[in-house]
Amino acid sequence: PHFHMAMILLGRESLMTLKFSPINCLVIGEDEALLLGLFRSIACDRPERLLETLGLIIAEDSVPSLLKALVAVTLQLNKAGLIPEAPQRRRTRQDIPYHE
Repeated sequence: PHFHMAMILLGRESLMTLKFSPINCLVIGEDEALLLGLFRSIACDRPERLLETLGLIIAEDSVPSLLKALVAVTLQLNKAGLIPEAPQRRRTRQDIPYHE
């Protein structure tokens, strides 16, 4: 129910139109990545950073309700071992050690 509440709040109170791909789509869209990032942020970031991000996405008076729903979902994801990991940084030429 918490996931559904979060999606309802995002659908009704969002400051922008969020678009999600069909379930069989193999590519993660920008708004889906945003949602995954919120779950990761709840698990790993400072609370004030998360609140700033939520304030950019949803009407200010809905932030506490969305936060409560997202925290509940994140706890369940964590129990299941499904918290999204931070993206891996791509290696650049400067990162690769070499010998002359």
